[in-house]
Amino acid sequence: MLKEILGLHALDKMGSQERQLDRQTSQINGLQDDLDRKNREIQALQNAPAPFVPRGKSSNEVALEDEVVQLRELLAKPLWEIAAVNEEFRKNYDASEIRHKDVLLEQLSAKQIALELGALSGKSSSEIEHLIATAKSALTATVLTEDDKARIQRKEAEAQKKIEKEKIEEEQRRKNIQDGDAWLEETIKKHSKK
Repeated sequence: MLKEILGLHALDKMGSQERQLDRQTSQINGLQDDLDRKNREIQALQNAPAPFVPRGKSSNEVALEDEVVQLRELLAKPLWEIAAVNEEFRKNYDASEIRHKDVLLEQLSAKQIALELGALSGKSSSEIEHLIATAKSALTATVLTEDDKARIQRKEAEAQKKIEKEKIEEEQRRKNIQDGDAWLEETIKKHSKK
């Protein structure tokens, strides 16, 4: 009987292990099915067309266009503002400013020396200023490129247009004031007659 009990116990133990093994196998199969389903979803996403971006542009193209817009906005700013934002540009800007200041000091020094030498030779300051202006004009004509000259002419034309526009606006303001004064006088006359 002990053999039978031990046999039944062994069979029960084997059955319980078998059931546990079946449960674990079922869980593993379920996880494998989940994994297969996820792999199919990933494969479908990889094979799917890219998400819609307006005008057929990729997200990289859109990002690059945004960066171009930002850079254009930055370049439209005064140089000192760009220097405040970009360290490398600031170094170059500072070096350039030092060179510009040196050139300006050299020019002022040369002008001062010319004035002093002219005074020693008996020239008046207005004669010396005229000589300096003539020399400057001659040098400007030889130093400036055709593009520089065209740019200067465009700027002068723009400045002239601006002046004329301001004159027209001022005349219109004056006319509006006169019209307003005339209207006010007429209104006062009408009300005073009543």
